[in-house]
Amino acid sequence: MNKLKSSILSHLLEEELAGGNTIDKIESGWSKMDTVIRLKKPLNQEAIKKLLDENPLTLRSFTSNDPHYPKESGLIHKRESIVGPS
Repeated sequence: MNKLKSSILSHLLEEELAGGNTIDKIESGWSKMDTVIRLKKPLNQEAIKKLLDENPLTLRSFTSNDPHYPKESGLIHKRESIVGPS
């Protein structure tokens, strides 16, 4: 199933799924993102912090606060993202 180009996000996704999180939706073809994987549960914050510390030049985190959509947070690597509800 995992067809992410980013090995960093692929590893995160595998850990999330092994820990009991599940995929809610896979989206592709956005103007700024090639692939967005939305998970049903929030992402493991310890794993996120570790990945950000290990990859400060290639990863970035985000939190959406748009009132028109549910709040979510996640990681972006190049044109791929993994997000979960906040």
